[in-house]
Amino acid sequence: MATTELSGQTYPTAAHVRILFLSLISYLNSQNDSNHLLSDMIDKIKQKLECYWNMIDENSKVSAFFDSRYKNLCFSGTDTNSVLGFIRQKFPFITQSQSQVQIQTNSRMSHFLSRLSNNQPNILIQRDEISSYWNLACASQDITPLDWWKAHETEYPLLSKAAQDYLGIMATSVPCEQLFSIAGLTITKSRNRLTGKSARAILCLKSWLKEKII
Repeated sequence: MATTELSGQTYPTAAHVRILFLSLISYLNSQNDSNHLLSDMIDKIKQKLECYWNMIDENSKVSAFFDSRYKNLCFSGTDTNSVLGFIRQKFPFITQSQSQVQIQTNSRMSHFLSRLSNNQPNILIQRDEISSYWNLACASQDITPLDWWKAHETEYPLLSKAAQDYLGIMATSVPCEQLFSIAGLTITKSRNRLTGKSARAILCLKSWLKEKII
């Protein structure tokens, strides 16, 4: 089922991979009946999954954080401060560039009011892109993460640039394998005289038609 789910994705992300792993591990942990007919097999599968999880957990955290659709699900059961602390550690330039806005006294204020206001402590408002993005509601599953960041790049100018770098990396080789399969259906034994230029044009046209670009 997990293979089918991932293979059906045209744009698989690290967040989706994390969700599949966490769901499978959660399901296997719920099958704790030692009298189960396949208990030994379940234990072996769980050990293997946990071994793979330990390999991808650290490396997929940042990419999963940038997936606006599944950011909260990917860190289910994890303390928020721990997640944000990890991201801030990875992107210190974003944290250091937090803007502090001081509320200024109205210049037209009377002498007496301004004298009283000078005794009040300055009010600072911190603008933190990381926590602001994290607290935002998750995006619709119909939108691709890169499109979401393109639409919100003015709100998160620094974070959006980092997101584009990470989300441009495919989490699996599924799209590449799909492309090779399409190429195999295009260049067949009965069409083995196609030039590289012609084959490239046909594959591009197929892709554009599928994406409704043309």
